[in-house]
Amino acid sequence: MAIKIHEHPCVTVLCDDCGDDCWDEMGTPHFDSVDDAEGWIRRHCEPWLSTAEVQLCSRCWARRVCVQEGHDWGEWFESASDTLTVWRYCERCSWPDYTVRADR
Repeated sequence: MAIKIHEHPCVTVLCDDCGDDCWDEMGTPHFDSVDDAEGWIRRHCEPWLSTAEVQLCSRCWARRVCVQEGHDWGEWFESASDTLTVWRYCERCSWPDYTVRADR
């Protein structure tokens, strides 16, 4: 019996910045149309930013907001392995920041 190979054009959803796909437990979904893909994004890829101009995963969307508006820094906390270093992370995009204390 001969194996038949069929080519099926389809639409997939990728983040414009990092290229990650909006996947589910079954893998990367494939759609017959852009409209079908956009509807699926709205239902399953929260909080992706999906407009006619851009598709962004939540991580890249947060990074773009931080570039425009600045980071939303959390509280400083001590390093578990280095008592001279204190850390904080952006509450929006998780970008790390640290400083070395001069008072110890």
